[in-house]
Amino acid sequence: MRQYLIKLRKEIKKTQLDVSTDLGISRAFYAMIENGTRNPNLNLANNIAQYFNDDVNKIFFDDKSNETLQNQCNKTA
Repeated sequence: MRQYLIKLRKEIKKTQLDVSTDLGISRAFYAMIENGTRNPNLNLANNIAQYFNDDVNKIFFDDKSNETLQNQCNKTA
């Protein structure tokens, strides 16, 4: 579970549907990102970070359950 991402969304008083619509993705996919069952691609991860005006590393890489996304980034570096 990405608690920090959920916290950011709740701070701006947005629903998952609001955020997903603004990002151009389905609510179900956004919910899976928040739940940690799916990882966004690097482009979407950056878009989410920009949406919340926060650091992509803080949102996605500080969470130990997101090793897949970290590995993607390491492969492209």
